[in-house]
Amino acid sequence: ATYTVLKYVFKRGQPRVMIARIHHFQMKDKILQLARKQFPLCYKGRPIHIFPDLLGEIMKQRQAFSYVRKHLQKAGMRSGFICPARLRVTHGNTDKVFSSPEEAEVYIGTLS
Repeated sequence: ATYTVLKYVFKRGQPRVMIARIHHFQMKDKILQLARKQFPLCYKGRPIHIFPDLLGEIMKQRQAFSYVRKHLQKAGMRSGFICPARLRVTHGNTDKVFSSPEEAEVYIGTLS
């Protein structure tokens, strides 16, 4: 079943959030795999993004990095997550991966 979340009335051009409940793990895995292969996906000239649902525990682990990510953004550095909850920081041509916010804070301290 697919249904729209949040608002039911959308202004034209405003992105919509859709949730698709897929009952078979193999089908969900296949959809995510195809979405990655055929990136960027478009429908009628507009981009479509497909994201997996993350467990609450993983979301908490990612949220623990929020303080560090704000400092990285202010410093002009790129950061992102590697599944499930490791932070990747790009500084110049080098990538660093951190498993805990404390490790990342120590790294930021060495840059200042």
